[in-house]
Amino acid sequence: MKNKIVKLLFGVVLLVVLTGGYFGVKSYVDSQEEQETEQEEEKTSVFDAETDKIQSLKFLIDEKEITFKKDGEVWVKKDEEDFPVDQDVMNSAASSISSVDAERVLEKVDNLGEYELDNPENTITIFSGEEDEETTVIRVGMKNESTNQYYVSRNDDRSTVYVVDAASIDPFMNSLYDYAKMQTFPGIDSSTVSRVNVKQKEKSYEAVKDENTGLWTVESDGKTEKGDSSKFSSLATSLGSLEFDSFVDYQCSDKGKYGLEEPYAVVTVDYEEEVVTEGEDADKEDSSGTDSAEEAESKEEYSADEDSGDSDSEEEIKLEQKELVFMVGNETESDSRYVMIQGSQEVYTMTNELLSTVIDKDVSAMWDMTVNYVSLNDLDSLSVKLDGEEKEINVSRETLEKEEISKDTDENSDEEIEYSGDELSEESDNEPDEPEKKLEEGTEDGSDTELSGKNEAETVVTYVADGKTLDDIKFSIFYNKLNSIIGQKRLTEEYYPEDEPEMSVVFHKSTDGESVNVDFYEYDVNYYAAVVDKKVYLFNKMTFRELREAYESLFLEEDTE
Repeated sequence: MKNKIVKLLFGVVLLVVLTGGYFGVKSYVDSQEEQETEQEEEKTSVFDAETDKIQSLKFLIDEKEITFKKDGEVWVKKDEEDFPVDQDVMNSAASSISSVDAERVLEKVDNLGEYELDNPENTITIFSGEEDEETTVIRVGMKNESTNQYYVSRNDDRSTVYVVDAASIDPFMNSLYDYAKMQTFPGIDSSTVSRVNVKQKEKSYEAVKDENTGLWTVESDGKTEKGDSSKFSSLATSLGSLEFDSFVDYQCSDKGKYGLEEPYAVVTVDYEEEVVTEGEDADKEDSSGTDSAEEAESKEEYSADEDSGDSDSEEEIKLEQKELVFMVGNETESDSRYVMIQGSQEVYTMTNELLSTVIDKDVSAMWDMTVNYVSLNDLDSLSVKLDGEEKEINVSRETLEKEEISKDTDENSDEEIEYSGDELSEESDNEPDEPEKKLEEGTEDGSDTELSGKNEAETVVTYVADGKTLDDIKFSIFYNKLNSIIGQKRLTEEYYPEDEPEMSVVFHKSTDGESVNVDFYEYDVNYYAAVVDKKVYLFNKMTFRELREAYESLFLEEDTE
């Protein structure tokens, strides 16, 4: 019994001790948090001034002391006022330094070298107040990358170090041209590009767009080829996407320094640009040189309307022809090249990724790979030689009235279709009343107007070989396959096949009487070669097999029951 009482008393005492300990610890933690909160609320100010009171800023750029000062409301570079200062960048820098608070203060520092303040990374001198009467110097030491903070000292105090947020200091740790206003690369509307000329030592080319057909041709090494429309559409889009990467020199006096004296490439682009012009009516005056009172009053009223924004009829938007020439120089260390626009002294960089869409092109990859295309409307006849057997397919076109076509089409039908006015009126979904209306109105001399489409002409095309009319659907399938062969490669070297062509096709054109010859050879295990006017296109074997089968099917006798 006695032991139980002792254990109970021991437990009570232990509980009291633990409870006291808990409240003691809690009180200590609360006290510490309160102190920290007070310290945060009482941050030490390193510098504080209204942004518009800052008149100039002097700091190190590329180890040189540079001063930017206010000229009225405009920032200029001292001793070089032509320098194109970026006003937004300098206003932002002034704003960031206008209120600098220390997040921690280290006092009685014996060794500034521990914070790299014995040899500061930068020294920022802030001139504020009227006539720069107040000056504050902030020396910048080591940056703690993990906390994104700098160690700084102020003025002549060498024993106190302040820990400040990097956002206040970073705007002063850049290169000179980070404070320059970079121009934008001229905007090019890709849809208006009509010529691209690229001059290089090894890969020069000129591409020209036909203003009537919209088709491209590309010339290189004295050879002119039909261009691939999709490739040149992509090229034009790339030109419209070019942009500068960085600003290097606003007043270049030594082009050789950037490889621009003898450029790596010179690019010329012809395009059109929208310009707003005033209409001709705005400059017209009375022939007498003076206006009557009524005319003057009318003009005043018109002018008032124009000023109020109710009339802008005198403005016209026109397309103006433009030419852009820019030089491409040496490579930089950042996977880019120096560029300069003709007529400008400014040097920029542009990434190789963007430049490669225009320069260093494999011109052969820009050629049109369509083996041949002759419109069926232009075809007079087709000579086809397969495995030594030649056939001539003649195209016959006959113009018939619709009534004749209807009779021919329904010759064996149980019910003949007649194109009467009533039937047209009943069947037309778009304009059900139009035929009747025409009948009622008639012509000026009182005669009835013929129904639209009643005797309308239509051309019927037939394909004949060996005196036999070919199935027009089968012929269309064959001709489409023949016309739609796209080469996967173009041979640039001479091609001398050992055997006779497996298939030869000669297109005889009705429009100009010219002929186009295409010879097909088995090239290797993967490709067939199509030779057109000494140009050799390689295309997939399966494509030729399908072409051959489509041709052979034209002359297969269909099974009849």
